[in-house]
Amino acid sequence: MLMETYIYKLSFLGPVHFSSDPLSLRKTEVILHSDTLFSAIVNAYLHLYKVDESFFRNPPFTVSSAFPFYKDKLFVKKPFLKLNISEDEREKFGKKIKKSKFISMKLLEKLFSQEEISISEESFLDGGFISLAKNSDSPIDEPIYKEFERPRATISGINKSTIFYTSVVKFSNNAGLYFLVSFKEKSFKKKFDSAMYLLGDMGIGGERSNGCGLFTVTSSEFENPFLRGEYFMNLSLYHPTKREVDSGILKNSHFDLITRQNWIFSKRAYPLRSKSVRMFVEGSVFKSTGIEEGDIVDTTPEIVSQTGKIKHRIYRNGKLFKFMIPKSAVEVNYD
Repeated sequence: MLMETYIYKLSFLGPVHFSSDPLSLRKTEVILHSDTLFSAIVNAYLHLYKVDESFFRNPPFTVSSAFPFYKDKLFVKKPFLKLNISEDEREKFGKKIKKSKFISMKLLEKLFSQEEISISEESFLDGGFISLAKNSDSPIDEPIYKEFERPRATISGINKSTIFYTSVVKFSNNAGLYFLVSFKEKSFKKKFDSAMYLLGDMGIGGERSNGCGLFTVTSSEFENPFLRGEYFMNLSLYHPTKREVDSGILKNSHFDLITRQNWIFSKRAYPLRSKSVRMFVEGSVFKSTGIEEGDIVDTTPEIVSQTGKIKHRIYRNGKLFKFMIPKSAVEVNYD
């Protein structure tokens, strides 16, 4: 059964800090990974509604990671596929393509449909973005975001101060992050929206006590053009079940891995480090076997199990949000 999909756009009121290293404030990412986004939404939801353990093991919604947008232009993580461009363009722009991190949704549609793509110098935008040529796609005439460092100071008990720096990202006024979400039941959307409005006031990501991560949010239905194919690309972090791996999803796959571990901050838990878990990064490409859904991983620290100080388990969301890809786009033109 196909679930209705919605797009949520986050317009930030100030800078954001999405840590790529839980031990360092000098490293930040532009995207917000789906596991972190899911945890933040659930934490806000718990301030409004009561849930039981089944809510965490079988959540009523599935989210993608949050990617940049500029006005009505959406970007996604560049998939592990070659762009179907001419050999002359590949020779001319190969290095720039390799360094790029994001492609526009319209470019993704052409890639999956195997339409010929034409790119130029104007297709490459600051921050690692690739868009279509200006004559075929609305132009972007300013940086989508800027990354900079902010000085901070700590003061010890003997009045000595120590300066350190925090990296943050500031989106332009016309830009922000968006994510896609599918609900098992449409009636849940009203509660989900309430949690999102609260989360906007609470803030998302790190450095919230210093004004980071506050946002306003809008939502609308999303018409998914990627519903059919023999392969799929994940728009979320993806942790497959053993059954999914055994079914053959790794055949002709193209992927990278990321290790996820962070501090646990929730309405129901003390600050602790979770167990680490490896997941497939966004933009990975796999063979579809029709059963792929991903998994919710138990990352409860051993000390919790041993001491019993926390009365619930700690979970990390590895559920799959995917776009389907035709076989021709993978087996004929892959990297």
